[in-house]
Amino acid sequence: MEHLPLPRDPIKPHPKIRLASAQFAKPGPFLEYEERHGQTLRGNYPHVPTQIEFLSGRAGPNSAAISSQEVIDYYQGWLFFSLLAEFLGPIFEPEIYVEGESGIKAIWLTTKHLHEDLAVLRLQVPLAMIEADDEYHRHLESCLDLVFNAFDDIERSFSGFTKAFSDDMICFASVAEVLDAAVATAVDLFAA
Repeated sequence: MEHLPLPRDPIKPHPKIRLASAQFAKPGPFLEYEERHGQTLRGNYPHVPTQIEFLSGRAGPNSAAISSQEVIDYYQGWLFFSLLAEFLGPIFEPEIYVEGESGIKAIWLTTKHLHEDLAVLRLQVPLAMIEADDEYHRHLESCLDLVFNAFDDIERSFSGFTKAFSDDMICFASVAEVLDAAVATAVDLFAA
């Protein structure tokens, strides 16, 4: 989340978001992500059933329970990697959006290069030539609409998930906001 500025004297540094997605290297087209990877989330039971749900009979023996790890894998792949790949296109290099710490086998998300990549993208076609309501603009807006709708659906589908993964959700939402602002800025610059 390094793309967000810290106050002069921060209480805490940027949160570290662990890489959870198996699709980070090749997320594929954003608008097709749900179709290609959504089968995990289409189980009969949209979260791991609690003991009370099992005891009360609300979670039958054939319920498809999914773990929070599977849910974060899906949303990180879609709302972070696939969204970045869609917006950055040919300049997207997934390996610069992850980093590891020496001596530790953990890999973390990083957005250190996001503003730099957007600056490069602003100089290239099609973003440099984007016009309000042209095909490319409508495509990017439909991707962003889908992202913002997904944030509304996450808590409804996976109660408590956004609280348990609040740093991840803030990271994904803030990346979407930065991309939204980049599109709006590009449209305004081209119109001027």
